[in-house]
Amino acid sequence: MFGLEGSKFIGDEKVFDNGTKYPEMACFSPGDAVPSGVRNVSECKFGAPAFISYPHFYLADPYYRDAVDGMKPNATEHTLFISIEPETGIPLQARVGAQINLHLEKIDRIKLLENVKEYFIPAMWFKQYVTLSKDLANQAKLLIILPSIGKYTGWGLIGLGCLLGFIFIFITTKNFWKGREEERLLNQEAF
Repeated sequence: MFGLEGSKFIGDEKVFDNGTKYPEMACFSPGDAVPSGVRNVSECKFGAPAFISYPHFYLADPYYRDAVDGMKPNATEHTLFISIEPETGIPLQARVGAQINLHLEKIDRIKLLENVKEYFIPAMWFKQYVTLSKDLANQAKLLIILPSIGKYTGWGLIGLGCLLGFIFIFITTKNFWKGREEERLLNQEAF
C-alpha cells in the first residue's frame, strides 16, 4: 500500500471458539454450554446476557444462523483482518466487525418468557474499516529508513573524524620534522 509492504492477519473461527473446536480456547468461556462461534462477555457487561460474534454469525456454528431469519454471513464483508507493516508495527489496513447478541432463554417466573425457545438474538453489529492515508504512508516510509540514515550518518562522521585525525597527525608530524631539520641546520652554521 503506497509502496509499503505489510503482513495481513485474518481472524478465523478460533477467535470466538469456546473450546468445542479448539480445546485451548476453553479458558476464555468458562461454563459455556453453547455451540462454538460466540464469546460470552456477560462478566464485562455487569451480568447482562451478552455474547459477541462476527456479524451475521459468520464462522459460527449453524445453530445460531438457523435460529434467526435474515442471517447471511459473507466472507468478503465479515472477515476480520489487520495488515501491519512489520518493521514499525504501523497498521496499513484494518477491518473489524462484531455483533452483540443477547441470550434469550426460558425464565419460569416471568410469564412472557415461560415458553420461549433458547436462542441468541442479534442486537446490533458494527464494522470499522481503516486505511492508511498517503501522507501517513510517506511518514511511515521515512520512519522505516531513519535507522539506515542514522547508521550511515554515524559511519560517515566516524570516517570524517578519522580523516581529520590523519590530517592532524600528518601536519603535526611534518611540522615536527621540519622544525627538527631547521634546528639541525642552525646548529651546523653555528660551528
